[in-house]
Amino acid sequence: MLVHDVEQGSDTWLRLRRGIPTASEGSRIVTPGGKPSASQDAYIAELVDEMVRPMEERDPEEQMEQFSGNRHTERGHALEPKFREWLALVTRADVRTVGFVTTDCGRAGCSPDSFIYRDNVLVRGQEIKAPEGKKHALWMLDGGLPEEHKQQVHMSMVVTGIREWGFGSYCPGYKPFHVLVQWDDYTDKLAAALEAFLIRLADAKAKFIDYIPQQEAA
Repeated sequence: MLVHDVEQGSDTWLRLRRGIPTASEGSRIVTPGGKPSASQDAYIAELVDEMVRPMEERDPEEQMEQFSGNRHTERGHALEPKFREWLALVTRADVRTVGFVTTDCGRAGCSPDSFIYRDNVLVRGQEIKAPEGKKHALWMLDGGLPEEHKQQVHMSMVVTGIREWGFGSYCPGYKPFHVLVQWDDYTDKLAAALEAFLIRLADAKAKFIDYIPQQEAA
């Protein structure tokens, strides 16, 4: 994997993500059961469009629609550091923020919420959510990795090659929820689905090579 030391949400972070599949959109590549998602075609078209029409060159209204946050994103920005503090306290591990990570070939990426180190050795990645109370309570009752975030967590493992990933949820008033996810048969299925998706994406980009700015196509 290649770790890019950038601020998440920055212009550089956005450029690194441009035109490549990311773990946050893993559900558009594969279903929770490991089959190709029905959203693949739409996602491929979106990634091609990111290459042909870089977001910073689009009209301001479209840019605002793409990048303006909401109360959920604002909540996450406020509460994620509190979960990191809790995780560092209870595990006595070194919890570090991360910018953007790509595969060695740069064809896919993810934005982990943290990397976890012990004795300066990377041991796992970490996903952090900050839902409102009802959802947090539901996740605590279920006790495992929420189905809605299954693809994101497993694709993050595929992109980074890390064999273990933590999923955490933080909601004031509740005990933090945390579960560890291991590389398993589903991760292997997702890795195969991602490779097939990347072949389809490359074929699609080739059809639009005349439209993609030269510096992006290089």
